[in-house]
Amino acid sequence: MGRGYREHGYKSVHVYVRPLLYLALVLRARSSGRMINEALEEYFRGCGHDS
Repeated sequence: MGRGYREHGYKSVHVYVRPLLYLALVLRARSSGRMINEALEEYFRGCGHDS
């Protein structure tokens, strides 16, 4: 997994997402200097889901 994420409680999951959704998440994460996890959390907060 790299970067010591497991030591911080991260879990590795494999999911299939639409290519445009993945691209949007990657671009959002890169533009704000954050990880994709944080972009996903923001996305779910915006949809009214608890992460």
